[in-house]
Amino acid sequence: EASAAGAVAVSAATGFGIDSLVHALQDKLVQVALVRVEIDVPYDSGGVIGEVRKAGVVESEAYWQGGARVVAHVPPPTARRLAHLAVTDSSPSLEDLEDLRVEEAAEEEGETWWS
Repeated sequence: EASAAGAVAVSAATGFGIDSLVHALQDKLVQVALVRVEIDVPYDSGGVIGEVRKAGVVESEAYWQGGARVVAHVPPPTARRLAHLAVTDSSPSLEDLEDLRVEEAAEEEGETWWS
């Protein structure tokens, strides 16, 4: 019951639960202090991913022909700087990107994806 409410058991004497406490605090800080962004980063702008990693927490990365789709939690000023890379309604879905990655892998192996 207590863990469902967000409580974490910790022992100052033995150190039991410290890792769990740190993870719980990080998760809560991400929810409170950071903004979720979903961006498409072209390969020629790879430094952006480094900026995201440095400033926030990367939730997922998917690489495809045009670059990388990154879902992350970053501070609001970073989110504002990345706004021009934001995924929009006209952006390919993650499923479409996954299909592209399958097609690219098949083409690299000399196969066609439609065979």
